[in-house]
Amino acid sequence: MNYRDISKPFSWLVLVGGIFGLAASAALTIEKIFLLQNPNYKLSCSFNEIFACGSIVATDQASVFGFANSIIGVIAFPVLITIGLLGVFGTSFPKFVLPGIVIATSLAHGFVLWLVYQSLYVIGALCPWCMVVWAVTVPINFFSVSELKDGAIARNLAAIATVGWFFIVAALIAVRFYI
Repeated sequence: MNYRDISKPFSWLVLVGGIFGLAASAALTIEKIFLLQNPNYKLSCSFNEIFACGSIVATDQASVFGFANSIIGVIAFPVLITIGLLGVFGTSFPKFVLPGIVIATSLAHGFVLWLVYQSLYVIGALCPWCMVVWAVTVPINFFSVSELKDGAIARNLAAIATVGWFFIVAALIAVRFYI
């Protein structure tokens, strides 16, 4: 079986992004459980009419597959944390691991895009914990694709795409809620 190394910067991105994604997914899952136990529970991530997890957690979009979307993160982010940690320590991976990360994060990226649309234009509220998941999923996807190419140009394009994505989402939020 052929093996390949993943770069240290990518390993760190996957590790740190995985930790933040897991923390946000776990927090949102716990909040959802508290809300199921007590329908009057005020979620800690609900601050005002715009940043209102409670407005989102109760929607059909928050449980697309019949269970809380955050459970996907509770399952997937530990995998990324493990891969990132192993990569930081110099582990070589079977060649299928990186394409697997690209496929999984591409699917997650598509799901995030749909959730951004739903939050902004259908539900009309933002979930801070969800936004943390968005903020780590998309860069991990862009940089996993660049890691396949393994070159400075690919990494620079991933950085530009990441900054552009953050700018576009911030602009959409500003236009939707503040302008």
